[in-house]
Amino acid sequence: MPNPLVPKDGVWRVSAHKLNMMRKCPFSLYLYLSRFPSADSDRSYLSCGNAVHDYAEELTKGCAKEPEYYLGKYDVPRVNSDGKDIHKRFYTCIENVPEYALQEGGIPERTEYTSFTTPKGRNCRLETRIDLQLEDSQLKECKGKVIVDYKTGSHVKNNNEYKLQAQCYLFAKKGEYKALFVSMLDPSEYFVIDSSPADYIPKLCDEYIDTVLMHDFERKMDFNCPRFCPYYQMYCKDEYAKCQQLIVPEEAQAEAGHDDSEN
Repeated sequence: MPNPLVPKDGVWRVSAHKLNMMRKCPFSLYLYLSRFPSADSDRSYLSCGNAVHDYAEELTKGCAKEPEYYLGKYDVPRVNSDGKDIHKRFYTCIENVPEYALQEGGIPERTEYTSFTTPKGRNCRLETRIDLQLEDSQLKECKGKVIVDYKTGSHVKNNNEYKLQAQCYLFAKKGEYKALFVSMLDPSEYFVIDSSPADYIPKLCDEYIDTVLMHDFERKMDFNCPRFCPYYQMYCKDEYAKCQQLIVPEEAQAEAGHDDSEN
């Protein structure tokens, strides 16, 4: 029987998001690719992040609205389930956005696709979502050609998932740009990557494809799963969920190999 997760057109759609899931928990990648439903979870940080990104994009374009508009558009709660003040988080972030979003000649948010062949001869298309592209950055963190990625959390410097995302940017831009990841909540939390092995992302994509072809979706659980994984409650919380046989839904089979932007 053909593997339903293999794209019918032979082009593997990859992204930093998918590659990070493959490294962190292949089982979550399986659920994501198969389009299994996820449980309701606290989306306060996500909605806040979306609001900040939208504000930053429109500020760069010169058409930003009042901050309250974005809070309403993304239904950002005042306080989340942990009692954290999410509105305060939003306002702190947008106070720091102008220093980056108003750099002269900045190109605001867009999605790009890069086609390439892996060392094992697989055809891939890498999706990258760029927050801000600068051709002549005058930022204190780095100068010249820079891809800026806004983060709205407080821990950026040592985040390995972000660093893989940065390497995806460098690969897509053929090493012509640096990647700056910076927290709008605390701009002292940032890192810059200015080089990456040219074959790093292609080799990682081969590892990703091998995982799918071998159906090697290991479940890797840790203390963060109950809080941060959208699949934990339905598929990993108890022994019954862990032992269920999961069958790829027909609608997922029909759309295997989708881009993240098609979700």
